[in-house]
This record gives sequence, C-alpha cells and structure tokens, in this order.
Amino acid sequence: MAMEQKVNNETQAAIVSEDSMEGGTGVILTLKLEEPFLFDGNRITEISMEGLMNVTAAELCAVDMQMAAKGYSGIRLETTRQYAMFLAAKINKRPWEFCNNMKARDTIRLRELVATFFYVKS
Repeated sequence: MAMEQKVNNETQAAIVSEDSMEGGTGVILTLKLEEPFLFDGNRITEISMEGLMNVTAAELCAVDMQMAAKGYSGIRLETTRQYAMFLAAKINKRPWEFCNNMKARDTIRLRELVATFFYVKS
C-alpha cells in the first residue's frame, strides 16, 4: 500500500503544477516523461496536456472514431492507454502516431492523467 501511495504522489507531482507565471492561478497539465522519445527527429521530453481544459466534443468524437478505426470498442474507452495517446496527439495537433515511441511507464502515466482529468472533481 505504501508503494501504491508513493507512485500516486509521484504521478500527481509530475503532471500537475500551479501556474505562477505573470500572476496566473490556473493549473498547468504537463506530463514530464521519465524517458524521452524521438518524434520527427525531435526529442520529446514532456507532453503538454493543457489542451484538456478546452477540448471539445468534436475532438473527443474524432478520437472515438480513430479508436473504432483501430478496432477498439466497448465502454469507457477514455480510460484506455490508446485513447490517452490519441487524445494527446489530437490536442497537440500531431499525427495519431505521435505517442507510439513512448516508453510503457510513461504511457501508463499518460492514461492516468487523462482518466483523472475526466473522472476526478477538481
């Protein structure tokens, strides 16, 4: 149980920080990767998930359609790793394959970030 609590605290610290620039009080959602990956020749060290704050129903539907095109079906697709990866690509205006080279641990943390955003009251 202590390990579970420690992992949860580390994940929260890695993904949510207060916006202190220019007197802002909003929350910044950023996934700091434990292991960077390459995409289009660029070294990706973190993924901004701030777009979650303004994601539209149309954007979620586009991700739903991409999930269906890849053969995913069922309930609570938004809690899956693939959904989180597609959503990260969508809100960062990247191709669907954007997160494919992420390490497994980072994809699980991304999934937790997205599920937490949608299901936990702030």
